Amino acid sequence: MAGSNHVVLMDLSQWIGVGRRLRRENAVGWVVRLSKALADLHEGQGAHGCVCPEAVVTEGPACQQQATLRAAAGLPPRRPAYRSPERGEAGPASAADDVWAAGVLLYEALTGALPFAEPGAPSPARALADHGCQDAGLQAVLDRLFE
Repeated sequence: MAGSNHVVLMDLSQWIGVGRRLRRENAVGWVVRLSKALADLHEGQGAHGCVCPEAVVTEGPACQQQATLRAAAGLPPRRPAYRSPERGEAGPASAADDVWAAGVLLYEALTGALPFAEPGAPSPARALADHGCQDAGLQAVLDRLFE
């Protein structure tokens, strides 16, 4: 609608996945913001339990946009690729599982692909360089998250 101040909120899944990726600074920026929200939640001894692109609601793909973290109860069923091997299919939500999922979100935002050939696999993640993302620092962060 022309002249309207109406803001359309969407989630990050609108901009990442299946070959769609964010610019590096936006991918990192979103995960930093997500990590801060999760740290606050974890300090209160809680866990989100359903971290995924659909959980981050925003006005746009740039990390400077306003954003909120949806409660897990308001999300569709959890995507298997975002489950840590320790949690499996039915384990309880935990801070460690949230951190794992934030790493999967970072990988997907950077590459437009998922890090593991099989969801929740304990095998090494595919290298960022396999997707044209040459960043040794981010690769080291992801390697540590997924070990």
